[in-house]
Amino acid sequence: MFRLILILALAAGALYLGKPSAADVDALIAEKLHAAILADDVERRDDPAAMLLLELCRADAGACTNLVQSLIRTQYRDRTLFAQVDLEGFGREATCYAALTKLYCPETPWAR
Repeated sequence: MFRLILILALAAGALYLGKPSAADVDALIAEKLHAAILADDVERRDDPAAMLLLELCRADAGACTNLVQSLIRTQYRDRTLFAQVDLEGFGREATCYAALTKLYCPETPWAR
């Protein structure tokens, strides 16, 4: 029984210490967006403005990442052992979880 309690305490400590800060989460989001832009993994719609933005992104992925990230509202919530990150922008919403220095967005393909 003592071993189980010790293992659970160590796991909780690892989660707590590995939880990314709000700044770390912003960097992880930028990294994921940049990778999605470079991989052309951005969903295309019939919106001409979105198509123009996608073409501009192909020209300068770094600047595009900064622009797109500035248009996404990010809300960071500290949940003690992990962080909940709510993203909203471009008519979409996603809830992501940050733990162990990673960002997990179950319903968003680019952030897995």
